[in-house]
Amino acid sequence: MVYIKGFSVLGKKEKIESVPLLLNNYIMSNGYKFTDSFFSFPIKIYDKESIEGYLKVDDILGDRGTEPDWIVGIMKIPAQWFVDDKVSWLDGYTRGRSLEEINREGFDITQVDVDGDIYTCAWERRKFEEKLNEFMEKYSNSIMKQIKEEEVGDE
Repeated sequence: MVYIKGFSVLGKKEKIESVPLLLNNYIMSNGYKFTDSFFSFPIKIYDKESIEGYLKVDDILGDRGTEPDWIVGIMKIPAQWFVDDKVSWLDGYTRGRSLEEINREGFDITQVDVDGDIYTCAWERRKFEEKLNEFMEKYSNSIMKQIKEEEVGDE
């Protein structure tokens, strides 16, 4: 249980069991948009026919060769999922790059595991983490600002 001084639900101060949900509701009711609590990043969306051909080549030759055709889409993840450890990420690289090239130039994509589903982020890991840190800092600051405003209003 968490108690936030001055934070009220339904007009009375109380212990809060679901802080993220209540804070999100509170923030949205104070001029913020629901989508402000989601982290956005670019992902690769692969063409179905290109993927099928890619897999057939692998079955026949045992080597997939170059990466299938893709376009960039946007993935949005609730901020709380990062706090609740529903999201993890790791370095990745596009097919066709040599190990020497990867050692020299580094990884070029990030694999993002979202509650068991894997997405390919078009950013390399350092950029992904930089953008995530910026987002989480902004998100946390907006929550703390609202809580402080509520505390001042209760005094």
